[in-house]
Amino acid sequence: MREIDAGVVTEAVRRMCIEANCILPDDVRRCIETCRDDEDWPPARDILDRVIENYGIAERDCIPICQDTGLTCVFVEIGQDVRVAGNMGEAIHEGVRQGFGKVICARRLLETRSYVITRGITPRR
Repeated sequence: MREIDAGVVTEAVRRMCIEANCILPDDVRRCIETCRDDEDWPPARDILDRVIENYGIAERDCIPICQDTGLTCVFVEIGQDVRVAGNMGEAIHEGVRQGFGKVICARRLLETRSYVITRGITPRR
């Protein structure tokens, strides 16, 4: 059986929260840049130039690309021969707290509520 320390989970979740908020995926960047290059209308080109500038600033300064970046939803898949040393739920929540604490974001998002889906679709707190 393989054992993973809960701290590894916390660090992975922290890193993913920062990346999801501050780094635009390459395929989206390429799409925006292609649209900008193909755009003939000067006001639209100017707007796309600003979008390109903004996602560069977001990545460089580690600030959210958009203040309304959504809420964190973490899906975990664990093989039957893997054990987490520590509390998986606490590790995930701590990773979210650290990740969103690193970027400037709406602090209201840091109030975490844990829902564990049991049988069916009934959430349990």
